[in-house]
Amino acid sequence: MEAGKRHSHGVGMLPDLVRHLLFKYEYHAMMRLVDTGNAHLVPYFDKTFSYVDDLGAVNNAIIKSFLEKGESRQSDDPSWIYMAQYIEIKENTEVDEEGFGRVASFLSVTLTVTSPADGSYSTSRHDRRMGLVFAPCRFIKFRSNKSIRQSMQIITAQVAQILLLCSEPEDAANQLAGIVATMRDNGFAASACWAVVKKTLRNANLYQPGRLSVHMIKEALADLHGITD
Repeated sequence: MEAGKRHSHGVGMLPDLVRHLLFKYEYHAMMRLVDTGNAHLVPYFDKTFSYVDDLGAVNNAIIKSFLEKGESRQSDDPSWIYMAQYIEIKENTEVDEEGFGRVASFLSVTLTVTSPADGSYSTSRHDRRMGLVFAPCRFIKFRSNKSIRQSMQIITAQVAQILLLCSEPEDAANQLAGIVATMRDNGFAASACWAVVKKTLRNANLYQPGRLSVHMIKEALADLHGITD
């Protein structure tokens, strides 16, 4: 369902230059399919898209063979996209722990197929910093060169993203509690952080509507974390 590609950001290339560079390989990959008599495979990439150095492929049953190619790539071999010596590409779709679906993360969203039969799925906010072998600095510290008001805007942005991406109220509530816990650990008062969360929820209509009602999120916050208006 989804694959990710990585390249070094340390070379100081602008995102637009990176897009142009990677598009060259993506374009030639499609042309190789045509030139080698595999034009029938091109429609499989209809739902394949990229954003800077991330590649997403939805319902693409053949892309796995494109990811397994190593250093022995030949110019007339249709089954590869990017140069192996420059770009690491790996599949990051996995079978859900409960065994009933597949899970894939792309950019800031995690998508879980809950029922292949009826096409149902759930979404959640994906944090790439989770699961790292070290503890990254998240958001901003209280003792920084930013005002408290500016710092609190981080919470507003995070809550808006949760409203947009999360499809389960319990997940949204836990994510909100996680934001407050992180900001508290960074030196901010938990009560002030929750006040920003509540204000953002009250003004949820100002942001792009998501899949959950604010009422459902507030109920989950009260049940799971004892947070009420």
